[in-house]
Amino acid sequence: MVAKITLVLILFVLNTYPQQFTKILTGAPVNDAGESFGVAWVDLNNDGLPDLIVSNGGAAGVKQRNFVYMNNGNGTFTKVTSGDIIQDSSISNGATIADYDNDGFPDVFIANRNLENNFLFKNINGTSFQKITTGSIANDGGETNDACWVDYNNDGFVDLYAVNFMGKRFLYKNNGNGTFTKIDTGLVVTESTTSITCSFGDYDNDNLPDLFIANPNLGNELFHNEGNGYFRKITSDPVVDNIGVSMSGTWGDYDNDGYLDLFVANQQGTKNFLYHNERNGTFRKITTGDIVNDISWGISGSWVDYDNDGYLDLFVANFNGNKNFLYHNDGPPNYTFTKITTGDIVNDVGNSMAAAWADFDNDGYPDLFVANRGNLNNFLYKNNNSGNNWVNFTCIGTTSNKSAIGTKVRIKAKLNGLDTWQLREINSQHGYNSENDLRVSFGIANAAVIDSVLVQWPSGKVDVFTNIIPNKFYKIIEGSGIQIITGIKNNPGIKPLGFNIQQNYPNPFNPSTTIKYSIPSGNNVRIIVNDIMGRQISLLVNEFKSPGEYSVVFNSGSIPSGIYFYSLISGSMRMTKKMIIIK
Repeated sequence: MVAKITLVLILFVLNTYPQQFTKILTGAPVNDAGESFGVAWVDLNNDGLPDLIVSNGGAAGVKQRNFVYMNNGNGTFTKVTSGDIIQDSSISNGATIADYDNDGFPDVFIANRNLENNFLFKNINGTSFQKITTGSIANDGGETNDACWVDYNNDGFVDLYAVNFMGKRFLYKNNGNGTFTKIDTGLVVTESTTSITCSFGDYDNDNLPDLFIANPNLGNELFHNEGNGYFRKITSDPVVDNIGVSMSGTWGDYDNDGYLDLFVANQQGTKNFLYHNERNGTFRKITTGDIVNDISWGISGSWVDYDNDGYLDLFVANFNGNKNFLYHNDGPPNYTFTKITTGDIVNDVGNSMAAAWADFDNDGYPDLFVANRGNLNNFLYKNNNSGNNWVNFTCIGTTSNKSAIGTKVRIKAKLNGLDTWQLREINSQHGYNSENDLRVSFGIANAAVIDSVLVQWPSGKVDVFTNIIPNKFYKIIEGSGIQIITGIKNNPGIKPLGFNIQQNYPNPFNPSTTIKYSIPSGNNVRIIVNDIMGRQISLLVNEFKSPGEYSVVFNSGSIPSGIYFYSLISGSMRMTKKMIIIK
């Protein structure tokens, strides 16, 4: 018996995760080669579908048009070929999107290099854009490497912060009337250095967004927002003491303690940094695990719960012909990470710069776009349904800024039988010139209900909701309640009510176990058993089934001990679970 337990423990520490992603091979987003430096997901026309903006040129110094792709709602995209937003050839590093005039349509700022003026596009109606040509925000030529929308003073209008590869930074205060005032006092704008990216996150939960700046070989910077428009520079903390070839920082609460932690991507064959928030205004550097010991050419890191198990995982985009990294969060009690080594998502070789997540097909699972420079095709990976429950929120500010930038959403649900709070903060940049979908996504594993939802707005208002049904998209309007979004366009592959495969019982087992499943409509049904390498071990069911509930017995026979995966497949729907054989 001791030997069997030991075997199980050994198997669990192996890379036993099924291939969660399918690489998309057709369509303009993955066949338009360019010097792609940045990516942003945004619902430009308010149809409930994330659209895609890819910025081109960047540090390569090659003038190119940027790419804009509109989401068709059927898994495909249409490339935009006319209008101000794609007409100007530029040397663009990245785009950041938020509704700066609170008219209900997200606007676009594009950061340009080589002393070119940056671009600001006002979204008129979701399909047409007006290029803004007046004001400092559109006429300060520089070496702008990255920019973020942030309501740093919580006045209900998003401001813009930008860092330059050489020279001082820019801060533009939103006047609330469609114009901006350039701020020229304070260390956040008067210091001159070689800065790569900026990212805001309220690390001490005082409802004021704090600022991290990534600098290569110079030491990174952390500024605490003191309120009244003033930032205090932190001079003693591991975050600012460690010197690396840092390209970006991204905030996320990976251990579900209610405080944002920080991941910093480093390049040129150095190790990345992970800092745990000690909940007292300081950070502790994590020194163990692949996540901080892999030799990296890291450019961008991005947190996401890709398998909806309730714990944030991490993707790292690597440059210089290196494979990208994906780390799975193994959850409590230690919140260590397992490096994923199988699948296209970690074996495709590119010159990856930016990476951003969005559930582009609205099936409840976040998908990934990766931007590559060097005239290589970009990557798009569709996330396959693993069977875990989820919930998704669109937050709309009223007193706060319309895009809800800076809003914290917390949910409580039972994860593995334990009441667990999770935190997401809505921010406009994650890593290197990467903007995730502003919708807030949570995974809740097998929890049947979300016990509580707590929304803390930048205005200071707090909305609380209870007993929320999972596997739905919700809209939360500040101070006005919560509603299910019923008109959202869903991909035909979304899991309908009644499509389910249960955890096998007993599990672990020897030699046989029972698998129960249900389908909502008549279709050909298959249940396949695969090993950890993805090879088919057994085909348990392969026939037409009428709507209903069924069960099948799997006899392992001579199959050796180990971890295996079984999948229910019906039409375009698929659900997978894990089982263990012990002999």
